[in-house]
Amino acid sequence: MKQLPKLLSVLLPLLAVPSVVVPSAASAAPNAPDLVAAVVASGSTLVNTATHIDVRLTNIGNRDASAVTIAIQLPKTNTSPGVYVMGTLSNVPTFCPRTGTRLLCTLSQPVRRNGGTATVGFDLAMPVSTAPLSIRVDANTSNDRNLANNSADFTAVQTYYSPAVQLGGAAVTNSHCTGTNLTSYFECELFPGSLQSHLATLVVGGPNAGTIDLSANGPEAAGMGGTWSVTGSQLTMQYTDGATPIGNFVGQGSTPNCWDGKMSFVPSGESMYRVCL
Repeated sequence: MKQLPKLLSVLLPLLAVPSVVVPSAASAAPNAPDLVAAVVASGSTLVNTATHIDVRLTNIGNRDASAVTIAIQLPKTNTSPGVYVMGTLSNVPTFCPRTGTRLLCTLSQPVRRNGGTATVGFDLAMPVSTAPLSIRVDANTSNDRNLANNSADFTAVQTYYSPAVQLGGAAVTNSHCTGTNLTSYFECELFPGSLQSHLATLVVGGPNAGTIDLSANGPEAAGMGGTWSVTGSQLTMQYTDGATPIGNFVGQGSTPNCWDGKMSFVPSGESMYRVCL
């Protein structure tokens, strides 16, 4: 029994109930705005048709967000030296002037605290592209307590036309241009002087497939031809010189009568093509 006080002195610190820490004013959430950015598309997703884009800001902070600005980076062409918006822009609010490939918006009213919202909308008709078409949004206000959620990214998910080749075959015109790292025929259209074209006939040899006749281009096309096939909205062509493959094209329906895509030449090189019935 004489050992009990000593034993208790060892056990009591281990059995002590933890104290409860009450947050002080200094440890509570700061009195500040907190903008959360999002990008939402609505309406048509059809290629080359205006898609409505909304940039939405929500203020989850406990103070109004004042002097709010929004930088909207639109999809860019891969042209050089000039760089352009990849698509046709419309219905842009007057408070969002365009500088190069960006919209720079200044909101005239604060975004209210505790769930207040603000929306900026515009329309963008985007072309067929072999690379993602993305939009980046960066919102800003003074004293925002969490900058990590002020930005948002959006990548377009498009639908395409499905041109049809009739049973008797079809004469087509292939328009094209060359350039470094181009990803869309839209970039060719920005410089009409760079466009070239040649004729071809898609000869039907089976359901949605057949051979390519290039004889309409004269003696220089002697021995050249190829094969083609259509699956849904996609046209695939292979050009050959004799039995040797010289080019492969994959395109999506950009209009009711055309496909846009990339021709990859063998052994190297590439060109953006539009094939129209």
